[in-house]
Amino acid sequence: MSLVRTRGLALRLWIATLSAVTLSLLAGPLAATARAQDPASECLADGGIYVYVFEQGTELVAGCTHAQTGMARLLEFTTVQTAGQGFICQIAGRPDRCVADPAGDQPYWSYWWWRDGEWVYANIGAGYRGVPGSIEAWHYSVGEPPPTRPGDPQPSTGAAAEPVESSPPAADDGGLPSWVPTAVTALVIVGAVAGYALSRRKPRGG
Repeated sequence: MSLVRTRGLALRLWIATLSAVTLSLLAGPLAATARAQDPASECLADGGIYVYVFEQGTELVAGCTHAQTGMARLLEFTTVQTAGQGFICQIAGRPDRCVADPAGDQPYWSYWWWRDGEWVYANIGAGYRGVPGSIEAWHYSVGEPPPTRPGDPQPSTGAAAEPVESSPPAADDGGLPSWVPTAVTALVIVGAVAGYALSRRKPRGG
């Protein structure tokens, strides 16, 4: 085998090794970031129910719960006011005035379940026990579905919304310092350039 072919093979092996190291180092942080961007995923995996509360498209509160009924799940995060025969007329103090029997064109608190990639209008009230590992929402609107699709990087939020944690977890969760991916990438580039230069060198006559 000629010296040039030997150097070329060494170069390819060098690049393949560095690429494999880079991918293995980046896989963990990327997966952690993806989990952090979907706050409901960990809740569902733990058998909880993730609950959203929206007012006219603005998220008021969201979180994970293992409570037994729709009402109990709401009460874990916020306040609830009822009127009439258990009709929920106020969540988190919204709206300002509790209306027991809103007219057809007035907004009200509607209950929704996330099923098969879409929001389904609930046919059971706040006494519903729920399905472990599922998502549900309450939306104060004129019967409109919640303005988010679970699994999107960030649900629709407004200025008054309670923040939902969406930043990557700390390094003790198995992530890497921010400089590591950059350093590894630089190493791959430098190694590739050095290997290429080596492969182009002509053997000395002897």
